[in-house]
Amino acid sequence: MAKRRLDKLSMASRVVSITFSLRQRMSLSKVVLGMQSFRCSEALLGGLYGVEYTQIGYSGGKKLHPTYRRIGDHTEVVEVHYNPKLISISDILQVFFENHDYTALFPTRYRSSVFYTEDIQKDEAEYFIRNVLSDEAVTVVKPLEGYHDAEHIYHKYYLQENPTIMLQLLYEYQWDWKTWFKEFNVLPFVTKLNAALSGLFPMDYVDRILDGINVPDLIKRECRLRASHVRPRCLYM
Repeated sequence: MAKRRLDKLSMASRVVSITFSLRQRMSLSKVVLGMQSFRCSEALLGGLYGVEYTQIGYSGGKKLHPTYRRIGDHTEVVEVHYNPKLISISDILQVFFENHDYTALFPTRYRSSVFYTEDIQKDEAEYFIRNVLSDEAVTVVKPLEGYHDAEHIYHKYYLQENPTIMLQLLYEYQWDWKTWFKEFNVLPFVTKLNAALSGLFPMDYVDRILDGINVPDLIKRECRLRASHVRPRCLYM
């Protein structure tokens, strides 16, 4: 009986923690960025201190209900939800511009893009293009007018590529796959786990990411083990 009561209290504390995290969304800023492939970009941007959570999708076009295979005139993008008290839009844009080819005339799908939701994001992006980047920059800066969530199988790509950790998380939080797709995907610690597993950061930075989230030590150990076998390939960190 005592063990059952402790289990219930433990589960209740998790629910409170998750609910609290979701409520914090209201105080976050949002910018939507296109920097070629959204799988790698999501992990890179999600690993930044002050970025609370990320999602991936399609934006910039007029096609209704775009999909990965039928994207139409949209661009692959990362929806970045960040705390402006912890990280500035200027810092985010610096990472954005330093980690993709903003001069390449790719098809619309991979177009370098900044879709802003606040005037300061527009101003900072235009400042970078005018004063920091080369004259060959082709980055599009537009207000966000529509965002379509990508199919769930593409979200948190690196985390989903590690089924052992995924199963541990589902067991730990008593969630099923349906819950994962609808709720689990937008939690801050899931964004950080995806970043830690991406191989985009050196191990000392991975340690900082993992030390900053509240998940069981078993999952952190597994993440560190997996990350240590992946060669870091991010130029920024």
